[in-house]
Order: sequence, then C-alpha cells, then structure tokens
Amino acid sequence: MTGAIWALAYEIFNDDREAYLDWFHQIHIPEKLARPGYRWAAHFEGSTTTPDAHSYIALFGGISTRIFLDPSPAQLKPKQDDLTREMMTRRRNPFATILAHEWRDDSTLSTGNDDRVATEAIHSGATHSGAIHSDWLEFLVIDAAGQGEAIGAWAVQTLLPKLQKHNLDAAKNAAVTHKLISVTGGPAHILLYETNQTVLAYDNAAASRFDPPATIFKAPILVDMPKAASLCHRSGKRIWPV
Repeated sequence: MTGAIWALAYEIFNDDREAYLDWFHQIHIPEKLARPGYRWAAHFEGSTTTPDAHSYIALFGGISTRIFLDPSPAQLKPKQDDLTREMMTRRRNPFATILAHEWRDDSTLSTGNDDRVATEAIHSGATHSGAIHSDWLEFLVIDAAGQGEAIGAWAVQTLLPKLQKHNLDAAKNAAVTHKLISVTGGPAHILLYETNQTVLAYDNAAASRFDPPATIFKAPILVDMPKAASLCHRSGKRIWPV
C-alpha cells in the first residue's frame, strides 16, 4: 500500500479551467510521476459555492512522506519554471498537506462476483497497488481542536461502522475508506472515501454530474462527531486518469 499522499484542494475559475487542466494533466502530473518514489496520481473535479468556478482534489501517492519532504514543497517552489508559477496563481482557496497513511478499510467488499465487478470499477485505471483511482472521492478534513484522540476513536468506532452499513445496504456498491494523518500541520485528520458514483443515487433527478451522490456524509452520519471539532467536506468525480 502507498505509505504517503500529497493532497491538494483548490478552486479554478471557469475562464482558467481549460488551460489549467491541460497543463496539469499533460505537463505537471507527468513531471511529478517522473520523480523517484512517486507511485501514482489522481485528479477529481467537483462543484463549489464560488461563482463561475469548479473545485479540485489532486492526490499524489508516494512510498513514504520522505519522498515529499526531500525536497519539501517550500524548497521546490523557488525552482518552478515560469509556466508552473503562472498556473499556480490560478488556484483559488488552496489547501495542501502531506499525509501518512494510518489505516484502510475495504470490509464492505466481498468476494462475490457482483462486488468484484464493483471493486474493479472503483479502481479502474489503477496502475499501482494502493492507488486511489475511484470514480468518486469524498475528502474530509477534520480540525480536531485538541481532541486528536477523540477524533481518531470516533473515526474507527462510530464513523467507519456507519459507512460500512451504508455500503452493505446499497446494492452492488463498493467503497474503500482511508484514514490519514497530516505531517505538515493542522488540520491533522483526513479521511478519504472512495466509491463508484454510478451505483449511488443522486439527491434528486435534476442533480448535475458534479453533485455529491446519496448524501453519505450528511446527517445523521456526522451528527455525533466530537462537538469542538469542525469538518470541511469536498468531493469530486475523477477526471484523471481518464
């Protein structure tokens, strides 16, 4: 399994979208994957409340956090070429973190034929063990507010069983839950939830293809999170690899 993930979340205005995505997919991702220790990459696009913009989640998988810290992002920044600097300025409301993998749960996946098909759909295009290439990704950033132990216990004891039940109740649904911890500062707790949006119903028939499926992170799943903690939720449909 991949030991570390460099995660980025940001927004791009629609006027910048085509040029940015062409650069990110055709130039930036291949450059990063050419570095020793990088194993895979994935890019997801979702909706945002910012007018005339889309939100994005980019993930780079590596063998350990050492890969992303030698050199570190701050040390890489002065070495960026002019095109990279220009494209970076197009990101709005950016969030970046280097994450160590704590645990993974795929207990909702059985060995039956139907679930095997769903599992294959989850990881379609995956080129390396541990790669996150699901059709849909839920990205939760939890600010523990000094309650790291309580959040860790809640994620294992309360949230995970609810996610497992949700997927067992959904016909032919496949899902994988990842818990990660930031090594570059708070918020420290990150949860990635891989699923195949094609087997989850939309909130309503008029929902666009970028709307979150099936309200899996709405109440009551999160209502019992430790009170002082806060959560930022992002989600998106995979756009790379295609």
